[in-house]
Amino acid sequence: MEIYRDEIDSIKHGKSLHNNSSLSQLSPILDVDDTLRVGGRLRNYKDCSDLSKHPIILPKHHHISLLIVRHFHEKVAHQGRSLTDGAIRTAGFWILGSRRLVSSLLHKCVICRKLRGCFGCQQMADLPQDRLTPSPPFTFVGVDTFGP
Repeated sequence: MEIYRDEIDSIKHGKSLHNNSSLSQLSPILDVDDTLRVGGRLRNYKDCSDLSKHPIILPKHHHISLLIVRHFHEKVAHQGRSLTDGAIRTAGFWILGSRRLVSSLLHKCVICRKLRGCFGCQQMADLPQDRLTPSPPFTFVGVDTFGP
């Protein structure tokens, strides 16, 4: 209701949405609890739950959307963008711009950065002075005759 007040009022009064609305392509509907959901052609399909047929629409810049993405990212064990996005859709949520939101969360996730980070290449230190000065062979050699 905070973000999509105009769209909800238009749907309640039976008016069509404006062409510049971000929800116009989704053909949104309102359920019994006045929850904004994705419309579609699956209303008569009986073998599927209402969450799968008509997922709840959430805005991308809302705190709840971020919490849902974090929850499902941890639920799929940090497996990446496509699995996280699929888990969100399977649970019955439709986040506008979810790919970008999931990608930005993955970029900030410390565990994912550790798992998918590249190996570091350590630069070797400078050689000590003893190795650079010429000296006769076997000058700096020690032999342990009693140890392993």
